[in-house]
Amino acid sequence: MDIRALKTFQTVVRLGSFQRAAEDLQYAQSTVTMQIQKLESELGVQLFERGKKIRLTEAGRILNRQVTYILNDIEQLRQTMADIQSGETGNIRIGCMEPTASLRLPDILAQYCKARPKVQVTLEIGNTVTITERVYSGDLDIGICTAPDTDFGLNFEPLFVEELALLVPITHPLAKKEEMIAEDLRGERLVLTGRNCAYRRKLEHLLLEKGNSVYPIIQTSSIESIKRLVQVGCGIGIIPRVSVSSPPSGTVLKSVQDLELDVTIGILHRFDEYVSPAMESMIHALRVSLKVSQ
Repeated sequence: MDIRALKTFQTVVRLGSFQRAAEDLQYAQSTVTMQIQKLESELGVQLFERGKKIRLTEAGRILNRQVTYILNDIEQLRQTMADIQSGETGNIRIGCMEPTASLRLPDILAQYCKARPKVQVTLEIGNTVTITERVYSGDLDIGICTAPDTDFGLNFEPLFVEELALLVPITHPLAKKEEMIAEDLRGERLVLTGRNCAYRRKLEHLLLEKGNSVYPIIQTSSIESIKRLVQVGCGIGIIPRVSVSSPPSGTVLKSVQDLELDVTIGILHRFDEYVSPAMESMIHALRVSLKVSQ
């Protein structure tokens, strides 16, 4: 349906004359007549009763009641499309692993949303395996996680290194040892996150290389619960250093001299995905802020 014809119809009704409508719109009167005829042809109805004074038909009255809403909706749609093109609006779905989701991302999102208040952001928290699958399936636009083990044809851009450390009960004999090595963990109970967690997988891989593949564990889904379990003496936990500005009471933070306890965190997204201006600006904000924050 021709938007100009709708605006012409609205003007004819408002001014009560084809001629006055033509003058107001700066059209030739024949142009106004042609646009109204085209509109009637598209709708399959007659809109005006022609005579000395034009009057609306029943169909014309119905259209007149709706035309303002139609034109307003079209104008809003145009504005929305313009905002999407400029990056002022849009929808961004992010999957992020802890502790980045809780400790690093909030300040970045606060600045981003302040600059682009119309952009809708959805944040999901998960591990690398889950995030990778959801980015690949299109359920998420961006992942902030470690590099996936399987080649899904996704683009992974490294951003920073997450340093890991062991949290040890202060009453444990290892708490007093100045330098810990992997062998010290043999037979110790470890408090670990789930099997798909990048931190646990990194520690288990390193311990396996050192010949230590059998040890009792307590498994939990939360870094905060690891801290509490270590506090009460349940075992030795592995956590990102950034998650403990200072060790919880009753615990000490230790490094392991012969283990490189760190993982690389980056941005994950599809190669073939259309990158909207809003998403592009989000990726830029993540690149700048996450690299600088380290």
